[in-house]
This record gives sequence, C-alpha cells and structure tokens, in this order.
Amino acid sequence: MSVKSLCYYAGNATGHTLYSFTIKGGFPAHLRQSRDFAMNQMLLFWAKLGNDIWPLRYHPVICHLIDVAVVTQELWDAVFRTQIRKWLAGRLRLDEESCSRWLAFWSGAHDIGKVAACFQSQGKTERLTSRLKVAGFDFPGGVRPHGDISTKVLAELLEFPDRRMAQNIAVAVGGHHGIFPTNWDEICGVLGNDKWTAARREMLAELARLVGVTGQSPPEPNPTDDQSVWMCLAGLTSVADWIGSNQEFFLPTGCPAVADNSLNLDGYFAEAQDRAKQALKGLGWLKHRNPGNTRSFQELFAAILSGDPRPLQRQMEAIAQQMTTPSLVVVEAPMGEGKTEAAWYVSNIWEQLGGQGAYVALPTMATSNQMFDRVDRFLEANTGKKNLMLLHGKAALNNKFEKLKYAARVYDDEKHPSAVVAEEWFAANKKHGLLAPYGVGTIDQALLAVLQTKHVFVRLFGLAGKCVILDEVHAYDAYMTTLMERLLRWLAALGCPVVLLSATLPRDKRLKLLRAYAGSELPEPEEVPYPRLSSVAIGQLAEVRHVEADPSRTRAIKLDWKDEGNLVETLRQALAIGGCAAVIRNTVALAQRTYLQLRDALKADNIDIELFHARFPFGRRREIEDDVLKRFGKDGGPAERNKRVLVATQVVEQSLDLDFDVMISDVAPVDLVLQRAGRLHRHARGRRPMGVSDPRLWLIEPLIKDGLPDFGPSEWVYARYVLLRSHIALKAVQAIQLPDNLEHFVEQVYGTEPLTIPDGWQTTLDESKRLLNEVQRSQRMKAKGLMIYRPDDEDLLRQPNAQLDEDNPEAAEKIRAATRDTDPTIQVILIYHIDGRDSLDNAGQEPFDDAERPALARVRRLLDSEVTINHQGCVAFYASRPVPIGWRESGLLRHHRLVRLDASGVSLSTEYQLRYDRDIGVEFTRNAD
Repeated sequence: MSVKSLCYYAGNATGHTLYSFTIKGGFPAHLRQSRDFAMNQMLLFWAKLGNDIWPLRYHPVICHLIDVAVVTQELWDAVFRTQIRKWLAGRLRLDEESCSRWLAFWSGAHDIGKVAACFQSQGKTERLTSRLKVAGFDFPGGVRPHGDISTKVLAELLEFPDRRMAQNIAVAVGGHHGIFPTNWDEICGVLGNDKWTAARREMLAELARLVGVTGQSPPEPNPTDDQSVWMCLAGLTSVADWIGSNQEFFLPTGCPAVADNSLNLDGYFAEAQDRAKQALKGLGWLKHRNPGNTRSFQELFAAILSGDPRPLQRQMEAIAQQMTTPSLVVVEAPMGEGKTEAAWYVSNIWEQLGGQGAYVALPTMATSNQMFDRVDRFLEANTGKKNLMLLHGKAALNNKFEKLKYAARVYDDEKHPSAVVAEEWFAANKKHGLLAPYGVGTIDQALLAVLQTKHVFVRLFGLAGKCVILDEVHAYDAYMTTLMERLLRWLAALGCPVVLLSATLPRDKRLKLLRAYAGSELPEPEEVPYPRLSSVAIGQLAEVRHVEADPSRTRAIKLDWKDEGNLVETLRQALAIGGCAAVIRNTVALAQRTYLQLRDALKADNIDIELFHARFPFGRRREIEDDVLKRFGKDGGPAERNKRVLVATQVVEQSLDLDFDVMISDVAPVDLVLQRAGRLHRHARGRRPMGVSDPRLWLIEPLIKDGLPDFGPSEWVYARYVLLRSHIALKAVQAIQLPDNLEHFVEQVYGTEPLTIPDGWQTTLDESKRLLNEVQRSQRMKAKGLMIYRPDDEDLLRQPNAQLDEDNPEAAEKIRAATRDTDPTIQVILIYHIDGRDSLDNAGQEPFDDAERPALARVRRLLDSEVTINHQGCVAFYASRPVPIGWRESGLLRHHRLVRLDASGVSLSTEYQLRYDRDIGVEFTRNAD
C-alpha cells in the first residue's frame, strides 16, 4: 500500500518547522480517472435510514460527514471567540485557519465506521447489500458499534510520528455517542475486505478535499500531556453531530436517483454550508458582539449604583483590569457588599479579552431564578441583544426563558435513544445551555461536567473559555467540595477564569480551592484580615488583599433563645405594631407544622402567615417564590410587609435578596445561622415599626437530654458535631456584630480558634467528630469514584465510564449522577382523578390521557404539577410503578411517575399516601394496614 505524504509548516517559539503528516493510501491531489465510478459507489453507503427501507429515503454517509464538518466550521466562525480559538489552536500547535479546517475534518470523520458491513446490512437494505456484494464487498459476521469501528479506522489511517496523536483523535471523535470506545484496537473481523478499506479511505480523502486540508499546509499538532483538548474535540464532535442530524436543517438526500447516479458533492458542500449557517441562527448560536471599550465599574453599573463603588468592588476592578490570563479569584465578604456585581465585572473584562461568555452557578433553583432576572437586566442594559440560558431541572418552566425554536428529530439506526437524548439536549437545555454565551443555573449543572456521565465532554466543551462564577461556596459539604476541586482543575485547563463567592471560608478550605485551580505545589499565601480577596493564576503565586467592609452596612444583631412553645407569643409581641418576621425551620415537616400552628394562633391578631419550602408542585412553588421576593425583597413596601410572617426552610437562606425585621431560627451550623441573620435589616428602609426597630434573632432552644442538646430532626440535615460547636459558640454571646464576627465564629466552629467546651460535653464532641470524619471521608471517596480523571492524566480517554444517569433522579445509587450526597429521590406529577377520568385540575376541566405523548405546551403544564419526593418509603413505592406510556419517549417526562389524587388532594394509592394542599404543600401518610 502506497503512502502519500503531505508536507506543511508548524509554528513554534523558534520559527516554522517543516513537518509531514500522512494518511495511508494518500489524500488525492488530483481527480482520478475512476472518480465518477468511485463517487457513484460512495453514495451507496447510508448513514441515516429514516424508514428502514433503502434507497427510498436515506442520507449517504459522505453527506452526513459533510454536514457535521460544515457545522464544525460554522461553530468556529460564528460561535467561537478569540480566547477559545487561541486555546484550541495553541493546544494543537496550529494556526487558527488550519485549526478550523482540521477540526472540521476530524469531527466530520466521526461516522466513517458506518462504512462497514455490520452497519450497512441493518434495516430493509437487501437491494443495497446485493449491489455491494456484486461490486466485491464481503459481509463477514460480527457486530460492533460504528463508533468503535470509526476509532479503529481513524487510528490506523491517520499517521503522525507519535501514534498517540492518531489514537487520541480517533477515540475523541469515536465517542460521539457519549462514551469513549474501549478495546477498539481488537476489532478485526468486522472491518471487511480491501474493498471496504478502499471505500473508507476514498471517503475520507473526499471529505479532506472539501474542507480544504488536502494540499494545504497546516502544521502538525504535537502530542501533549494535557488531555483537555481531546475532551473539547469530543464535545465539539457531539455537538456538531447533533446539529448535523437535525432534520429541520439537514434533510435526507438519498433516493433511488441519488443511489443510482452521481451527486455533485461540491454543490452539496456549498448547500450544507448555508444550512449550517441557518441552523446556528435558528438555534440562537450566534457569536455575541464584543461589549466595546473597557469601562470602569462605575460606568458599567451606573444604573444600580446609588453612590461610589464599595471598597470590595474597587479592588475587584483593579484585579480584573490587570488580568491577562485566566485566574481564580476567591471573594470572602459579608452579605450585601456587592460581590455578585464585582464578579460580573471580572466576566466583563474577560469579554474584552475575547472570552466565550459567562456561567453563574448558585446553590438552588430559587436563587438561580432570581439571579437570572438580575443578569437578564444587566445584559439588556449593557449588551442589547443577548443569548442567555437558565440552567436547572425546571428551566423550561421559567416564564422569562425562551424555548429553542427547534427540537431535534434524529433519524438513524439508534433513533430511539438518539432521539430522546437529542430532545433532552435541545428541549431541556442542560448540555446545550452551557454553550450559550451566558448562562445562569445551579451548581449541579457545572459539577456534572466532572462526573462520569454520557457526553460529559459536551459540558466541558460548553464551559471552555467562559468566566465561571460559583456563589455560596461555603455551603457545600465534603462530597460537593471534592467535586468542586476537580471542576476547578478542569476549568483551569480549559482556560476559564473563575470567581468564587463566599461569606467566609475556613483557612484550609480556601487553600485547597486555590491549589485545585493553580496546582498542588502552590505555596500557602500570607494570611490577611477578613474581608479578603485571594487571586492566583496557573504558575504564579497567590495574592491576598484585605478590603474594608462598607461601614454603612455594619450592624449589631441582638441574639436570644426561645422555647418552641413560646413562638406564638414572641411573634405576637414583636409584630403588635407592625413589621415582618421570618421563621426558618430545618426540615419541611417542621416548617409545615409551625405554619399550621402560627396560622391558627395568630389569626385573631391579623397577622398573615405564609409558607415556603421545596415540597410544593413546581408551578405553585414558583408563585410563592415570586410573591416572597415581591413582598420581602428590596422593593417590598411597608403595606406589603406589615404584620407578615414567612415560615420557610433553607430555601431563603442563600442568595435570595430578602429583608426581614426580626427572625426566629432553628439552630444550624454557625455559618448558615449567620447567613440567615444577614437577611435582617438588609436594606435601608427608614424608620421601622417600634417593636422591630432593631434587628433581632431568636434561636429555638433545643430540648436537653442527659445534659446535652437534642437537635431532633435537624440532625438528619446537619452533622451533630457542627451543631454542638455552633450551639456553644452562639450561647456565649448576646449579640452578633456583622460583618466583624463572621470569621471569628466560623474559625471557632470549623477552624483552630479556641472554643470553651462545657463540662461533660467533650466525650460527646469527640465521638460526634469521629462520626463526622468518617462521613466526610466516605463522601470524598464516593466523589472520587464518580469523577473523571484530571486533565493531565494520560489515561483520561481510557478511563472506564460508569455512564451515570444524570436525568434519572431515582436511578440506583451505582448509576445515579449525583452532584449532592443525598438520599434517592423521585419526581412525581400530581393529577386529579375526577368522575372516572384524569384531569390536571381538581375541577375536572383539563382532561388528559397519559397514554398519549403530550405536546410541548402540555408537557409544560404537566411539569407545573411536578414534586420531587425524598421520603424513602414513597420513593421505593412510586419507583416500582411504571412510567406512563405516553411519557416514555419524552425527554422531559420519561423519568416521572404519575400520582392520582381525589378532588380533596389525597392520593388514591393503597399503601403510601400523599396529601397535597395548596397552602402547605405535600404531606406523607401511610395506611395502617
């Protein structure tokens, strides 16, 4: 077999060096005499077979390779900005123009494995196989996935001086169905005779000619220990393949006339380029414009600043304007200091440098929704037209979120799973959303980028080149922190600046986060007083700066303790003249019980009680969330707040901009208690009612058993060791000075600052600490077992993938893609069974049939009735019941169970019962039988 060499130049630090790249059999430099015959033969091979009958409606392999290649080139031209282009070209040691062409060729070649007997003989293709047999193609037995065959073929045909290059490229593009091929090098019998080999070589040569690599002079990519470039190639290939398989834009080309005659591939290539442009335009993937000249913080946020920027914002402005390479900035400052705007300023500077956009990650859906509104207003004021995605499990139900115009309709040999995956990808906007220039969502969507899920590389590709902002990082346990450290390492490798926001962090945790980004060899930086900014770039020393807190936001919060039986009288007295209060309980059941107690007892005092927790159907929860933000947010007026009590769980603890006059709270970890207290007198409101003129926090005194606090259900949520130390620290004071006491309390509970232990407590503390250490060790080990390898691990592309299921919340633990170490959950949809038929409302006015696949509007309506359940008996009971037939091929419904209620809201099940009430949410009961 002859080997044709192409010579080209590679740029490096010393100039241009001549290299050679080869493909076995050669890339034709001229049109062969037999080209017409070869083209006719090339069109025989199908990639997509819409109705399983060839050739009535099919799409040739060569056409699909072209579709994906031109989508790749259009992504480069229309979506990629300066930083991601430089990053890709730099990692591959290519100039940018050559990089675009070679990426198009490699990704386009992803389905070359379909030119194999085991693939071509599928479906009703007897006419095809007979023609191929006459032409000399054999049909050996055996079946292998076409992605494995693509990997084997490309690894053999692509030749570099270092074989790892060909293998890495082949594995990356061969994994476009979500998992990198393994044992691909053992494939032999299914490849067929020399006719098949020649056909594959001919097709690759034609693809290379069309995308412009034949006879060109691109440099040779050098092997690199950094595997992140191959993950991005894999993600790019999957994305281009999904778009290139979308029938809205790339219709099947094949028919008897095409199969029997030649097709002008040059003309098809030009048409495919136009379709790719229309596809990206239709999907909203247009390169966002540069926001213009660098502006000061004052100029950028003029619409929301009431005065000069705060000291923290000034310091962040200086750090951002000095940034020339991706860096990590850790912001530790009290609530209300403008951390979010400071972080967004960093992302704006990154835009000036050609960054790919920004993703803001928050702890919960509620906080994500609120941040989405803030970012939306900011982008509207500063960039005009935008492409902003909301990313969490219920993003499709957010009223401000515009759905994509097109859902994917994929047709191929794997059409059932491919169609569902693509529908989830387009309709739910989880993986796709990370590719949009701007995104706001939960931390889970970012952490999934380092878990062993199918298409994990799509998420990494979507994050590449973005500025990533992670809020409330102090709130994460050992499991999530372990995942976050791996995520930081990957973000550094992908060229992403990162901003971490926190009220305060223990010293050792801050150092771990800095080292996760910059490298474990990073020396420990000098300790400076709180509040502080810590920044570091890869290969540089960390810099830590003290910043002054805004003196106008300093306040002393009176701290007292109350028995649970005194809650009614405490609130009655506090709100006698007016004002509003928050009562925060640590579990939903406690919040529901407290709500009912206060509602009945304070009704005569004209005090209105509201309830907010996570166990409401999503549509109802959204209504409550909007009402809470309107009433208790920054713009809530005295009349809206007067004589109001919000009973809530931790949903109001983080990031929601709420303001209360007084507060009652369960004992919780001290940092979370301080977070809750930060919602007291948060905004300047002039004169507050006399009974609540000073910020006041009452903690609910736990019962004492055997001389020690019994925290009851709170110990299901928080570690007893942390609760005990928090109890000791808070009992020692009568007031909390914010922000001055923040770090003091955190270091007392989590760090090395001394804490006076009461007599008789030490043994219990030691035992509870031992148990906590065991839990944290287990959490870290569990997280490490589910993560992908580090980007510098040479075995990354060969790592076994557990194929964790990110879309199935009730999946068994061994296959669940858990971003939080929690008990299993299940998603149910509540419907009513009225007069013998199902209805979405308890009046029976919205009937529906669960055997029919619902349209998108009906899906949205159904998901408004969704509740996530974690009651273990109910989870097991409902998980054993089948998914309704009509929901099984819906990307948004296929993991949901249906719960039928009677008109009063009680479930009709015979074992575990649910009761839904509009005011209190979902309750659980179990029949005595």
